[in-house]
Amino acid sequence: ARADEAHRRLSSLSTMAAWRGLLRTRQMQADSAAKAACSGEASCSRLQTVERLSESLRLLSKTVSEVTGDSGYEPALREMAARHVPQTLNDDAAAARLSSAALATAAHAVAEKELAGLRAEAALTQRFRAPQTLAVLRAARAVVEQA
Repeated sequence: ARADEAHRRLSSLSTMAAWRGLLRTRQMQADSAAKAACSGEASCSRLQTVERLSESLRLLSKTVSEVTGDSGYEPALREMAARHVPQTLNDDAAAARLSSAALATAAHAVAEKELAGLRAEAALTQRFRAPQTLAVLRAARAVVEQA
């Protein structure tokens, strides 16, 4: 009976560690993408930067929904509580969701920089840059709406 209990507790610990690892990894990736976009460290165009932010947001949202939406999530939490397995999965999911806001803020900042660049252009070159700026603004709006 003790071996069976130890096995169940170990199984609960393993599940918790796997889910927590997924959530924290995605959160760190999203935070890193947002930080790189805001600091100007990105070595790509503003449109590509916003597209990367969008992809980070998509992966983050997918991971959070897959973990918390798993049919075994709530039963697993109850079992972890019954087996006295320490876990903070709901807190980890909430923290990951907060990273969505950081991605949206970063996309907004990139869009503002792009718009400021367009405004600084001479009238003659503005019309050549306008399609690029519009693409960046549309992509950034999509990220903000998804967050």
